[in-house]
Amino acid sequence: MKKINNFKNYNVVLFSKSYRLSDLYYMKRCLANFYKLYSMVGIDFKYKSQLSNFGDAKKAINNMHDTMFFVVDVFNCLTLLAYSILLLRKLSVTYWIQGTIPDESYMRHHSNLKRIILLMLDGIAVRFSRKLIVVSEKHKNLLIKRYGKNIADKIFVLPNLLWKDEIRNKPLRLNNIKHISFCYVGGISKWQNIDIIHAFLSYLCDSLQKDGYTISIKILTPKKNHKFIYDLFSDIANKTQFVLVEAEPLNVPDEIQDCDFGFLIRDNSIVNQVSSPLKLSDYLRAGVRPIVSGRIGVLSQFPVLEKNNIVYHLDFDKLNKGDIKEYERAKNWVLDILHVPFPVEVIRSKFVFDNYVQEFKGFIER
Repeated sequence: MKKINNFKNYNVVLFSKSYRLSDLYYMKRCLANFYKLYSMVGIDFKYKSQLSNFGDAKKAINNMHDTMFFVVDVFNCLTLLAYSILLLRKLSVTYWIQGTIPDESYMRHHSNLKRIILLMLDGIAVRFSRKLIVVSEKHKNLLIKRYGKNIADKIFVLPNLLWKDEIRNKPLRLNNIKHISFCYVGGISKWQNIDIIHAFLSYLCDSLQKDGYTISIKILTPKKNHKFIYDLFSDIANKTQFVLVEAEPLNVPDEIQDCDFGFLIRDNSIVNQVSSPLKLSDYLRAGVRPIVSGRIGVLSQFPVLEKNNIVYHLDFDKLNKGDIKEYERAKNWVLDILHVPFPVEVIRSKFVFDNYVQEFKGFIER
């Protein structure tokens, strides 16, 4: 594949064969960032859904010269590989890998057979793709360990960050206001640990209310989860200002901008060790300080977040056991930091896509 010398003559086609990307939360958020990233380096990013069968694909691919295909899951990548073989056409494919799919599958289904099959398919997709985009350095290291050192040069590490122009200032709190607002953005899957968040919040609410604080809780989750959430949080809802919301993905920061603290509770699995959660970016964009647990991969690349009291890290194993000392440690941090202005300039200078634009341009040029 030749080096790109004239960006104006190139475009990037998002290839999707099997499902509607617009319906998926993380796709809406992430693709919005990639549209902007490609446009900033001078490449037109297009969405193409018409390649739904071989006839359409053959016609479209044969008419697509100087095109880089952009895929977002292993099956779409393998579909392009099949088209490439059948059409005897070498395709330039960028495979954007948001996580470790084989391990995510095992976490959900506990099937070693599925994990082994997905490892093989993922390995084929990784080797077929001309370029790979991953979300953390730990993610990159995992792929190299699994699929060989020869893929290292075609990997670009791009966490799920923010753009400088979308980061908002957080209004200052009045020191005499004894009110604390918590929020949670996410679903109710086992790996999201909503039961641990409930137990944690239950303790915090009781303890803080004894100290004279009023508490509000806002939970953003798909409507199908509302009954489960209402039932789980019924004990807390009766003694707090409790709000349950279904929000469009791109509107999440608007919904939580009045909140003080958010929850991102993950275990220490390999899935989380390589991750860069979109929820973290949503919280930071809104000026919400995340309370996190587990070894979330991207945080090791941005120690400045914990150093500046933007993120607070707790021990997952202790939380999982309902350790009161761990609850108290979080409560003390909440009270210590409650009236400290949110350091938005730290986010604008460190946790932004803007810092990656020139490096990304060099990556796609080569």
